[in-house]
Amino acid sequence: MDEVVDKNGTVTYSYQMLEDGIRNMAKQLPASATEISAVAEAAGQLGIQTPNVLSFSRTMIDMGESTNMSSETAATSLARFANITKMRQTDFDKLGSSIVDLGNNFATTESDITEMALRLGGAGSQIGLSQADIVGLSAALSSVGIEAEMGGSAFSKVMVNMKVATETGLDKVKALEKATGMTRRELELLANHDSDSFKAIAIDMGLTTTELNKMLNAGKNLEGFSKVAGMTGEEFKQAFEKDAVGAIGAFVNGLGNAEKHGTSAIELLDEMGFSEVRLRDSLLRAGNASELFGNAVQTSNKAWKENSALTNEATKRYKTFDSQLKIF
Repeated sequence: MDEVVDKNGTVTYSYQMLEDGIRNMAKQLPASATEISAVAEAAGQLGIQTPNVLSFSRTMIDMGESTNMSSETAATSLARFANITKMRQTDFDKLGSSIVDLGNNFATTESDITEMALRLGGAGSQIGLSQADIVGLSAALSSVGIEAEMGGSAFSKVMVNMKVATETGLDKVKALEKATGMTRRELELLANHDSDSFKAIAIDMGLTTTELNKMLNAGKNLEGFSKVAGMTGEEFKQAFEKDAVGAIGAFVNGLGNAEKHGTSAIELLDEMGFSEVRLRDSLLRAGNASELFGNAVQTSNKAWKENSALTNEATKRYKTFDSQLKIF
C-alpha cells in the first residue's frame, strides 16, 4: 500500500512518510537505513498496519540492541504473540518494556520469556489474562528452568482445564446431582461399571455420554484444583473468575507446600489425572516458582503501564555505542 487515506480522501500516511521516517531513525540509532528497512519490510509481511510500521520497527531495533534477540527475531516473535492474543498494534513498546524489565529482574532471558509467552498466549487469552499477565507468568516459569515447549503445553492444559472446571464443575454438576438423585462419584462409578444405565441417564438429560463424562471430569478437576489451592470449590470458582492469575498462583503455591500438609504434590496431581510425566514434571517445577508468580506478574504489569524499561535499556546501549564511536 503506497498511502493511507481517511474517509475524506486526505492522505494520512504514505510510503514517502515511511521512507523519510526510516532515514530519520537511522540518524538516531546505531542501525543503518537498510537494517531498519528490513525490519519494516518484515512488519508488512507480519500483518503490521502501515501507520504502525515505523513505531513497530523502532521497538524491534531497540529490542535487538537491548536483549538477547535479534531485531528480526523479536519482530517475528512479538508479532506472532500479538496475533495470538489479539493485542493492539500500538502496544508493542509496552510489550517490549515488560519483557525487558522481566529479563533484568528474573533469572531468565528475554528470548526464553518470549518463547514461553508464545506457548501460553492462546490459553492465557482464552481464560482472560492480559498480555502483561501472560508475559509475567512466562518469566516465572522460565526462571525455574521450565522449557517453553514442554512447560507451555503443560500450563496451557492446566489453564484450559481450570476454565472448564470453574464454568461447568460446580453449578452444572450440582444441577446434575439434583436431577439424577446421585452424587458425582456415584455417576462416575456408573460410567465405569454400567455403561447402559449411564447412557440412559445421559439421554434423559439431553446429553451424549461424552458430554456427561466431560461434565463429571470438570467437577472432579474443580475438586482437585480447589483442594490443592486450599479452598472450597465455590471459593476457587470465585477466585478464578475474579483473578485468574491469583487462582493459578494459589494452585501452584499449594503444590509447592503440599508436603507441609502431609501429602505430596505427585499424589495430588495423580488424583487429578495429571499423570503424564512431562506435564507432571512441569507442574512440580512450577511449584518451586510459586513465590515468583505474584512478583513476576506485578513486575510485568508495572513495566507495561510505565512503558519505560525498553527505552531506558536501549538508551544505555546507544550511549555505549556513541562513546565507542568517539574512541575511534
